[in-house]
Amino acid sequence: MALEKNVLVVDDETIIRELVSAYITKQGYHVFAAEDGKEALDVFQKHPIMFVILDLMLPGMSGEEVCPAIRRQSVMPFFFSVPAGNLCIGLY
Repeated sequence: MALEKNVLVVDDETIIRELVSAYITKQGYHVFAAEDGKEALDVFQKHPIMFVILDLMLPGMSGEEVCPAIRRQSVMPFFFSVPAGNLCIGLY
């Protein structure tokens, strides 16, 4: 699978994860979904990811912890999801 087509969506709320994944899939991307930080890191280790949409308020390992863990290995862009479930259009 080509790197430029893989997106990782990380959100503990199933409906948000599914809606974002469906929209991104319709745009022609392949989506990997994770419901917590540990699962996100596992997916990141196994698949070439182009960018990450990351909920900051995850249970257990927060998005604020996941981001630097991935950032130590990659300079890919991140879109952050805020607690209300709205996407923050900004890159890290």
